[in-house]
Amino acid sequence: MDDLERLAWEMPPVYHRVFYWLRQNMTREEKLVPVNRGVGVWLTSCMLLTSYDTIARGVSYYERGIEHVPSKKTIGSVLSWLQRNGVINYVSNSSGTTITVHVSDTVET
Repeated sequence: MDDLERLAWEMPPVYHRVFYWLRQNMTREEKLVPVNRGVGVWLTSCMLLTSYDTIARGVSYYERGIEHVPSKKTIGSVLSWLQRNGVINYVSNSSGTTITVHVSDTVET
């Protein structure tokens, strides 16, 4: 297990869930993603265009039949922690949140 994964495992479970979700949903090849008003954003390998709400719904879980969805504030805190530790780089704007994952072993061939 590398240092980045070890850092995520030492934190509460939501940190690992977000880290894993980002690794699974990042792009693996260059592509154009359409956004508002006919404008598009080019994403290269290891990038993702999403929103806090999409991440929160992606890492939600059920406990005793009740769905638990992290708040957008919690997702923002997790992304900030991941950025401070050099795992990701993210920028939020009106088009969404663009995230670059800095893990070299995530791209599978």
